Amino acid sequence: MLDALSYPFRAPIGYRDEGGGKVKSVDPIKAPLVKELFRLYLTGDYSLNSLTIEMQRRGLTGYYGKPVVRRNVETILKTPYYCGQILVMGKLYKGIHTPLITVAEFRRVQAIKANRSGKKSTKHRHLLRGLVQCDHCKRTLTGETQKGRVYYRCHTQGCHGKPIREDRLETQVINALQNMEISPKDQKHLKEQLRSWIEKGGQHDLEKSIKLRISEAQAKQDRLTDLLVDDAIDKAAFILRKDNFTFEVEQLRGELATIQKSKMGIEDFEQAVCYATSLSKSYDCADPVAKRQVLKNSFARLGVGSGELVCEPAMWLQQLTRGGGATAKGVDIQTAVACLRGRELQNSELSIPTQA
Repeated sequence: MLDALSYPFRAPIGYRDEGGGKVKSVDPIKAPLVKELFRLYLTGDYSLNSLTIEMQRRGLTGYYGKPVVRRNVETILKTPYYCGQILVMGKLYKGIHTPLITVAEFRRVQAIKANRSGKKSTKHRHLLRGLVQCDHCKRTLTGETQKGRVYYRCHTQGCHGKPIREDRLETQVINALQNMEISPKDQKHLKEQLRSWIEKGGQHDLEKSIKLRISEAQAKQDRLTDLLVDDAIDKAAFILRKDNFTFEVEQLRGELATIQKSKMGIEDFEQAVCYATSLSKSYDCADPVAKRQVLKNSFARLGVGSGELVCEPAMWLQQLTRGGGATAKGVDIQTAVACLRGRELQNSELSIPTQA
């Protein structure tokens, strides 16, 4: 572990130098804005340019009190210091400073950046942009405004997918949300199962599962070192894979610490179950940004084929439906709970918007 007192660089934006080799402290003015910067980027609704403009509007400044520029924003998004890791000479060390985001959030940011090679502009901010695929070729539909109306169409050469108007597509989306909602009867049944699972120590099983995953990741790290010693991989590949394992272990440790610090009670799970009974209402009451979050939470896939919506519920909703359905023979409660807590979601965590 790198001694935090010897961290050789000036404090990143959002932190303050305390001098005398002391641990860098959280800047009470800039840190909340840096957290918001990460949150906004994780919505997928901002490019680097538009995010820079937004953070300038919100008052985030860089060094010497000047408004942040794109270079500052890009540096913030790629710096592991914000999730508690210190990168020095190509190696990662766990710092003892206060992180502003979790390791999981940092990894999601890197995944979004890696998948954005072609996205350069957010000029047209259509409601369903980037969320809907062509069911024929599986490419993302493009939103276009024609004669005052928004259409989503596939631009893949040779694809016969038909365009669809946004208002008609949104109506189908709302109908799909209504069809996925859990009935009051199923809600009661599921709550009883969740309560029984908690009383029988189901959360202890989750802790055990995460500890086993940590052990597996650490074992992979050990095998990786053996590969390097045996010249089976080069040093560059070793460092890259080692860093990935390090982030994976830290993410799992963060999840474990969260569980151990605050055990989730039945009220927490019931909140998510209640949310699943009013998906369409949550969507209808939300602003455009929150509407997109409802869709990301609720669907594993949204597609259009022959002018009709084709969709697949998110994993956590599938688990709830299996548990509450009248014809179901039972539910994997542990998997359902994991889904509710966002562990099964690869690109976004379950986020329950506040209803108006």
